[in-house]
Amino acid sequence: MSTDLFEKANRLNQTLFAQFSKATEMQMEAFRRYADVAMDQARKVSEVRDLDGLKQV
Repeated sequence: MSTDLFEKANRLNQTLFAQFSKATEMQMEAFRRYADVAMDQARKVSEVRDLDGLKQV
């Protein structure tokens, strides 16, 4: 019985680890996309030279 319980606990741990790994990857991808958007916006704002350019951004 203890071997069966140990195997079930081991499978549960493996599943949890896989899910946490996937969640971490998703968060890192979301952060990369957010950083890309922020850099793009910063680049556009840095190119502004007058009020009309600011209005277009």
